Amino acid sequence: MATFTYESLKYKFLNPTVKGNLDLLDDGAIIKIGADDDLQITHSGSAATIDNNTGNLELQVDASAVINLKDQDGDQMISANSNGGVELYHNNTKRLETVAAGAKTTGTFEVTGASTLTGAVTAAAGVTVDNLTLVNGGNEIDVASGNLLLDVEADIELDANSGNVILKDNG
Repeated sequence: MATFTYESLKYKFLNPTVKGNLDLLDDGAIIKIGADDDLQITHSGSAATIDNNTGNLELQVDASAVINLKDQDGDQMISANSNGGVELYHNNTKRLETVAAGAKTTGTFEVTGASTLTGAVTAAAGVTVDNLTLVNGGNEIDVASGNLLLDVEADIELDANSGNVILKDNG
């Protein structure tokens, strides 16, 4: 097999074609693309880098294709499809899936720290915070143990269109 340096080939070929593998054998070798070397593909020996010095980096695929990002063991990390859906994985298990109409989780979605949600949160199976549960349908609040305190700065209004407000003892 012949070995060439970039300098020996720099201005020799207008549209070179390689059949088979093109091996850059030095760690730190760079493939440079563009008049100003705007796109560079580098391997440093411990990491591979795709660097676009001009702004966005786009990966374009067929309309029905999926882009998958996997680790060196082949475990799924991220999957993006052409309809705008994105799936995030941890330990090769799907943790979050977004779809065109919104987002849904498969399994458990955990957030550490404070979160700010700017849109409505839809939870078809109810919402549980510690031992307080907003039951499916949203018309019942259950407290598993202890008291429930409603503490407000102004008035508490109970508005029942039937005109009846019913207080019960033990159900």
